[in-house]
Amino acid sequence: MVGWQLRLTPKQAAAKIVVAVVGLAIGAYGVATVYEPLQGLQDELDLRKGELLRYYKTKHDERIRQAFYKRHDMAPNFSKVFDLRSSLSAHGIICSKFEPVVAPSDIMLEKLGLRPVSEWTASTITHRPGMVMLNGIFKSISHLQWIKRSLFIYAESPGFTNVGLQVPNVRNVFKEYGRQLRWSTLGLHYDWATKIYPLEGMHFSVSLILKERLDYEECCVLVGLQIDEKLETRESETSATDDTVLSWPRTIFNLPHTSGAIDH
Repeated sequence: MVGWQLRLTPKQAAAKIVVAVVGLAIGAYGVATVYEPLQGLQDELDLRKGELLRYYKTKHDERIRQAFYKRHDMAPNFSKVFDLRSSLSAHGIICSKFEPVVAPSDIMLEKLGLRPVSEWTASTITHRPGMVMLNGIFKSISHLQWIKRSLFIYAESPGFTNVGLQVPNVRNVFKEYGRQLRWSTLGLHYDWATKIYPLEGMHFSVSLILKERLDYEECCVLVGLQIDEKLETRESETSATDDTVLSWPRTIFNLPHTSGAIDH
């Protein structure tokens, strides 16, 4: 039972009820006219902020893309690129019929996917002694075969690659470092570390030629030289061994300086 001292008079109770009702009305009015619009404005600002971010990101990407393709939109200039498949005496380029000292057999050519030697031409550059480029030696159907060899076989030791310059004793070059692989070579006539051609012709041993087992016989091929068991036996009779040092390129090529040059 409430004590008499806590009881309110009817007039006081009515006044408190009026105050409570007015307070609720003011609160409801404030929520309806101030808080809810502010909350809606905040949501709208968040939405527009996301739209603005997407808009400027898209514009930034477009500018970057336009700048990139604009840089590559220029037509390439091939004025200083020469076709080595034809002679250009003004630039010291000589293209002549390829005449190997020892010609590969037809069986060897077929297994290696090469054209007949009679269709080969060789190009040399007078101010690049030791550099010889053989033209059109591969059959069209063997291109993928030689690409596979270049990636999986010739990139391995004793060949040289840009990966091998950074990773000593590297193995499985293409499988492990395919994204970093840029070139593979035997490295006989070009210093890939300094990127300088030697001023004098280089000598190399026949033992450094490419080796690969094809079907049932082991073949060794070096731009027109082939060595198998029969050839080794025959050359041993003429005092030629696997360690015979050959001079590049005059010993294995008959490339005249002027006669026999091919012009197109």
